[in-house]
Amino acid sequence: MNQGQGNAGRGQTRVFAFTRQDAQASNAMVTGILSVCSFDALTLIDPGSTPSYVSSYFALRFSRQPELLNDPFLVATPVGEALLVEYVYSACQIRVEGRDTLADLIVLDMIDFDMLMGIDWLSS
Repeated sequence: MNQGQGNAGRGQTRVFAFTRQDAQASNAMVTGILSVCSFDALTLIDPGSTPSYVSSYFALRFSRQPELLNDPFLVATPVGEALLVEYVYSACQIRVEGRDTLADLIVLDMIDFDMLMGIDWLSS
């Protein structure tokens, strides 16, 4: 399954926090440790983001290769940068409070967080 199709080829999607300082400055975001593919990930839950992302560095732990997105797209960061995203790890197992769910994680170059969960995974 390829995420980001709603914005693909049509402009940019937006990430509202990208650093720990951004997250601390907002009362709408939550940080914590979630298990993704059996690895603990420092996670930002960002209700301002629709898709979910995994850092390219953290994704090196996964025992599989990402898939190419059908429609790569740009992600606008809070500092005004636009980053091209091209790859997705489909159906990653995420454990929240002892319950498993699946999420598609788009590969994004991030430093402060291993994973950024948008609102898309809440529907799974």
